[in-house]
Amino acid sequence: MKKIFFYSLIILFLKAKATFAGDNLSAVTPLVFSSFIIPGNLGICGLNTLQICKKEKQEKIYPILGLCSGTFQVYLGALTFPGNNNRFDSDKTLAIVDIGIGTTTIITSAWNLISNRKRKEKKVSWNIYSFPLQGKIGIGFSLSKSI
Repeated sequence: MKKIFFYSLIILFLKAKATFAGDNLSAVTPLVFSSFIIPGNLGICGLNTLQICKKEKQEKIYPILGLCSGTFQVYLGALTFPGNNNRFDSDKTLAIVDIGIGTTTIITSAWNLISNRKRKEKKVSWNIYSFPLQGKIGIGFSLSKSI
């Protein structure tokens, strides 16, 4: 799942680089940001859902990244939302999709951070300790791995 997420980001980066080759950059910028963020946030939602379904706690980088990117996507959707016109054009649709997916990402990320699950058991532990050694102090290091 992680590989799919990172491969989609690479493909979107190449797509955005090709889109920026034109002259009219200001008209394309919200579309490029949305094309970066929408698949990324959908991937983060998937990773958050997988982590929520597991019984032990997982890494916190995905929920924190999801909170940041979801907030940015809601902000982008609110910023690009057209005025009070009655038209339902593609800009309005894109803004609504940005707000919806950003909100979903924020909710799943917050749920992943807040949910009470058992801590994952540590398989590797280390310790630095001291011991007396004929009038001096010795320092030791232990590393243990449970199977």
